Amino acid sequence: MQMEYFRNILTEKQCNDIIDLRNVYTSAKVNTFAGVERPRAEHNHQGMTFYRFDKTEVQEYVDIFEKRFASQVTLFRVIQYPAGSAMEKHLDGWQTIDGESNHGVVIQLNPQESYKGGQFILTKTNLIELNPGDGMLFHYKYQHQVKKIREGERWVLNIRVKMEDE
Repeated sequence: MQMEYFRNILTEKQCNDIIDLRNVYTSAKVNTFAGVERPRAEHNHQGMTFYRFDKTEVQEYVDIFEKRFASQVTLFRVIQYPAGSAMEKHLDGWQTIDGESNHGVVIQLNPQESYKGGQFILTKTNLIELNPGDGMLFHYKYQHQVKKIREGERWVLNIRVKMEDE
């Protein structure tokens, strides 16, 4: 699979529950899916915060995505994009500390009305507008970026999966 847009993989309640996970699990470190200890919340130079979760903490969601994509989930994290943050154009890594994967999944968690800017762009011109519960699966060979958030905050679920390449 190279790219796939999907609608309503999560309900509005599930989207809100996933955003709230950051308040439920407060340990300073987590053992990620690869068993490597990492900080629970990490801030990056572009202003985003990444919230990582152990597989046992989010098993019900991991099961949904492994069944949906016939794949193995290797990373489950929530990304908060506050005003002023952006994700520069990049390719995801195949082999990271979190494990081997070859596809990314981005699922919108909050309504577009909650923020201005923050468009997800896949390849050079594919502007992807997502509603809560909608997502995009893409192969790592595709560059992607998130434009600067001008106002409000954007919340997404970012999953990395290992799928059999076609």
